[in-house]
Amino acid sequence: MAMVAALPEPAATIFATAAFTGLRRGEMRGMRWEDYRDGEIHVTQSIVEGHTTEPKTFQSRGAVPIIRPLARMLEAHRIRCGNPESGPIFAASNGKPNNVLTRAVLPALRKAGLESL
Repeated sequence: MAMVAALPEPAATIFATAAFTGLRRGEMRGMRWEDYRDGEIHVTQSIVEGHTTEPKTFQSRGAVPIIRPLARMLEAHRIRCGNPESGPIFAASNGKPNNVLTRAVLPALRKAGLESL
């Protein structure tokens, strides 16, 4: 939680989603609002190097439960985004999936002295 607290939004929500779900990067890039329902993320696609595909393995398909603290973060993120019902959960300003690892996550963790955790 110290790492999440050190990050600006939306990086904090993206980082928390990765930490609390165990999803791969491509699966997170492929997350859509229409796949988030009933307290679960339904993994239906993956986006790797700009290509949308099925998830890496058969076992990757399906529903991933979302813990309550993460659900609150995702709902706050949804409101910040204008309450969309469809499209990428972590979209950049151009509407495409957001890649914040090198732009926001790593610099913020370095600044907070948490990069080696």
